Amino acid sequence: MVSLAAQTGMITYPMAGLARLARERPEAVPAAVRGRVDGYLEAVDLAMRVHDEQWGATDDGRGFYRWLPDEPVSFAGAELPTNEFLAMGRTAVQLAVVTGEARWRDRAAAMARALRGDLAVVDGAAVWPYWPGFGRGYQGWEATGSPGTDGSGVRPSYRAVTVPEDVTHALIDIDFLCLYHDAPGLPEVFTQADMRAVANTFIRNVVERRGRGRTLRMRHDVGGEGRRGTDREQAHVAAWLPLRRWSREVPRLVRAIRPATPPLPLMGVDSYCAALLTS
Repeated sequence: MVSLAAQTGMITYPMAGLARLARERPEAVPAAVRGRVDGYLEAVDLAMRVHDEQWGATDDGRGFYRWLPDEPVSFAGAELPTNEFLAMGRTAVQLAVVTGEARWRDRAAAMARALRGDLAVVDGAAVWPYWPGFGRGYQGWEATGSPGTDGSGVRPSYRAVTVPEDVTHALIDIDFLCLYHDAPGLPEVFTQADMRAVANTFIRNVVERRGRGRTLRMRHDVGGEGRRGTDREQAHVAAWLPLRRWSREVPRLVRAIRPATPPLPLMGVDSYCAALLTS
């Protein structure tokens, strides 16, 4: 059995967010819930600390979570994909704000630097990879016959995968980006220029215009040349709305792409996108 950091982040994020809301806007939270905030925070903190031995950082201060070398998974010893460690990063941001603990502030900032370091701006739009550019998944590795360098007997070699982030997993990246940018008391990592570049990612790279009628759809990834996205991916276009502060084009394009009759909600992301449409 393996405890997956990405799933821990997904489970704890709304708990930590509720605790922050209860502290910042107590009038918006029922008294019975406010009384349980300390318990929520303790549970979230304990869950996050389960993954302490998976934490790592580069020499230049970019932080991430990794799979342990002895875990029975295909990518043992490798860094998690960017969206997966940012799932933990979102919870770290909320904990940093609500508790003021240096541990969570420093980790949130380190993961922000990891994302910022992978943003390549081309013609004003940012592109970033699915795997962190400094990691084993992005660079690949060859079998050597040694567990210490192969990382995993299940996957002793792995070809480099340098594909851009796909639009579904990018939703976690975008949420982290905006959450971190707005969080009080955290070190500045993302500039206004960075935020505009990521908004342009949606406008110029993600949105595809085809045919005489210039039908609008989302591509599958943020690179600007990927294949057309699936119908399910179109249904999640609202998750780009938080970037509207950096481009007035974002809401118009979201309205144009969003299916008139969205698919039935199957996952939490469906509820998340519906909530964004009402904000």
